[in-house]
Amino acid sequence: MKKNFVVSISALMAMSLTLAACGNSTASPSPNIASTGEKQSAAPTTASSEAPKNANNDSYTLRVSSWFLDDTTQSTNFKQAAEKKFREKYPNVKVQWDTLIGEKYMDKLKADLTAGSAADVIFSQNVAQFGKAGYLADLSNEPWAANVLDATKPLESFDGKLYGAAATVSVNGVFYNKKIFSDASLQPPKTWDDFIAINEKLKAKKVTPIIAGFKDAWTIGLTLGVIADSMIEVANPNYLFDIYNGKAKLTGPEMTATTDAFLQLAKGGYFNKDALSLDWPGSLAAFEQGKAAMIIQGNWVPGMMDGDVKDKGMPKQEVGFFAMPNKEGKSALSAGPDHSISVNAKSQHMQAAKDFVAMVLSQDVLSVHIKDVAFPGIKNIKGDFANPAMTDVMNAMNTSASVIGVNSSNFLASSAWTGIQNGVLKVIGGGDFGDTLAVAQQNYDKDKGTIVIPKQ
Repeated sequence: MKKNFVVSISALMAMSLTLAACGNSTASPSPNIASTGEKQSAAPTTASSEAPKNANNDSYTLRVSSWFLDDTTQSTNFKQAAEKKFREKYPNVKVQWDTLIGEKYMDKLKADLTAGSAADVIFSQNVAQFGKAGYLADLSNEPWAANVLDATKPLESFDGKLYGAAATVSVNGVFYNKKIFSDASLQPPKTWDDFIAINEKLKAKKVTPIIAGFKDAWTIGLTLGVIADSMIEVANPNYLFDIYNGKAKLTGPEMTATTDAFLQLAKGGYFNKDALSLDWPGSLAAFEQGKAAMIIQGNWVPGMMDGDVKDKGMPKQEVGFFAMPNKEGKSALSAGPDHSISVNAKSQHMQAAKDFVAMVLSQDVLSVHIKDVAFPGIKNIKGDFANPAMTDVMNAMNTSASVIGVNSSNFLASSAWTGIQNGVLKVIGGGDFGDTLAVAQQNYDKDKGTIVIPKQ
């Protein structure tokens, strides 16, 4: 894989300066004539004695949609910081946060974009597809564009144009309860066999090895992806390109090794018995309460746990992190866009929407958003990470290969990936995996045209 597709860890670590240009655009707001359908007024032929109107003082509502901004302190602080920064330039504009927590947001967003009723500013995980469909504004010339992490650009671009920026970059792996590991005389595994041995020892001690909230389907995709990163992409970082170019198949040894590893966990009884009926918040709560030794999740876990200690009175747990190792003792971490921000191509407040995005990506605002829970997708943003577990994440990033995640919906047809997820879910419920991979390959071939993949 070319270097520009591999996450630059040094770029993620470079958090000392901020973009001077972010949030300080001098361009005057103007409506998007093409998208509103309005005719542009002719210039006056006589001079006016009145001073020109400052459009920054207009009163209207700017809508911002997301799936992750809840009522926690973290979300509240971020929204307040964004609004405060935005009011410095647009004092009379009200920011309306349209939030639908969970997976249903993505379905609603697609419907709203199709209907032309989506918000002005959009958070999503489908920037390349939406840009290709013409739903998003071209942001290639925005002042922050040059500072987007190179590794995220393939997922934020189409046909050479940048349609969004990863405000946050997610890193997924295994968080573990240090006290439970210490009590069982366990250390983080060096190989896959070590990992299985750890699960066996915990199970023998009547401790739930891995807590899972598979009622929320994205968590099973994340778990499969964590395994796939090390099982597949350590050996072949071009795997996703090889699938696309017909050089590899989902029925081949790479994906088979991934699903076999997942099924080994399922059949071994290492997940909680209620994994299919427990949702993501429930799984985090159980981990916070010390009811399981490990949780396979993203880098937001330590910050959320610290927040819940403060907001919900949860017990304080000391946690560590490790990348999932493969059978040879090698590991990989996918660091990809999580909260990507874009502008609706049909926004009637185009300049204000672009300025809002710039302000979100500035040091003043983005540092609040990533505090203790995420890494910035913009170079030179300084982050504040108080929990020691985040140091473990950074150390794992420095010692593991960095890859584009197999579970990226951009690079693997969603019908194929969903089919694989459903197949392993069936096994957890006592069913048979059967010809899941063969059907997934058929769906991939059928829906290959939906994939937005860059040239190598």
